Amino acid sequence: MNKSIYQDSRGWRYKVMAGLGGDTFKTRYCKPGKTGYHCCRQFGWCSSFDSAQAELDIYAQQHGWRKIFGEIDIV
Repeated sequence: MNKSIYQDSRGWRYKVMAGLGGDTFKTRYCKPGKTGYHCCRQFGWCSSFDSAQAELDIYAQQHGWRKIFGEIDIV
């Protein structure tokens, strides 16, 4: 499981997080200076972490976002 966090030019951070229930995952964002993450409308709900992460990886690459963490488990 590759957990990556991306940052855009505004400093917003994006990562995949679990939703309510067992098999729901979605990309969420956090604004600079804040600690709470919110759902991103442009991403759909996925039934696995890996599929949601793949969706985020592709989107981040297309938009030139910088990867700030990768291959580590962030709690």
